[in-house]
Amino acid sequence: MPKFLTIAGKDMRVWMRDTAALGVLLGMPMVLIFILGSAFGGLTGEGGIDARVAIVNLDSGGSAAVADGAAAGTATDVGAEVASGLLDNETIADIFTIEERDDAGAVRTEVERGDMIAALVIPEDFTDSVNAGEPVELEVYKDPGSELSAGIWESIVRSIAADISRISIVAQAAGQAAGESGMPPQMVGAVVGMAVEQAT
Repeated sequence: MPKFLTIAGKDMRVWMRDTAALGVLLGMPMVLIFILGSAFGGLTGEGGIDARVAIVNLDSGGSAAVADGAAAGTATDVGAEVASGLLDNETIADIFTIEERDDAGAVRTEVERGDMIAALVIPEDFTDSVNAGEPVELEVYKDPGSELSAGIWESIVRSIAADISRISIVAQAAGQAAGESGMPPQMVGAVVGMAVEQAT
């Protein structure tokens, strides 16, 4: 114990003589608190991010040709499934306030003004592209002033995009295998639809 007091006393004397070191010792925690407070400025008292985001689903579901195969298991509205998956997820709901919107231009303006931290836009023909195994893109708008919370939203969308890519690969592989087996086109479509539904 005396050794501890001796060391503490020596350090105190050094700090009192070196005002710069004392300022760093006392000021650095406050600076860090300020920086972290700014970075997590959207945190609420309950510990969640009070952040408005939007989902704009422009996908109208499968085309008439796809819808005809629905009985065979064709996925007919992947965009709606993506949107409902986000809206119904309790963990995401604890973090974000999600709004369903139908005007991508208006939402983009709100994000640019900082009224909303981020938005997801599901493109037209999304379902048809997934069913056909074609590449598709999910568009994300982000407010540069809310980099942390917008980045969390983007990472969630990236995770969804990875799943969609997997579904597209499944559809493409199923279509190729069915086509090479000599099935008629309508049967190929049904096989692809069933593969997409199972993957979804």
